[in-house]
Amino acid sequence: MLTIEKLNIYKKYSGDIDLWARLRKKNEISLMNDNDWKLIDDLVQSLELIKKNVTSENFKFQTFERIQAVCEDEETQNALKSLGGKHNFNSF
Repeated sequence: MLTIEKLNIYKKYSGDIDLWARLRKKNEISLMNDNDWKLIDDLVQSLELIKKNVTSENFKFQTFERIQAVCEDEETQNALKSLGGKHNFNSF
C-alpha cells in the first residue's frame, strides 16, 4: 500500500533508486522497500506516458484504477498523480 510517507521518500531521492539505496536512513528502510519503489516508479512512468498522450483510453483507465487500488487514500492518489508531471490528472 502506497502512503504519503513513501511518496515523500521517493521525491526526496528524486526517483533515483541508486541514490536511495546508498543514502537511505534506517527509518526509511522500515517504511519502504524496493517493491514499493518499483511500484511508484512504474506508476510515475505510466502517468508520464499518459501526459504525453501516447496511450490508449484503456491504458489510462487501467492506470487510474491501479492507482486507486494501491494508494492508502485520496490524498495519496493525488500526490502520486502530481509526481507524474505538471498535467492535472485529478480530472480522470
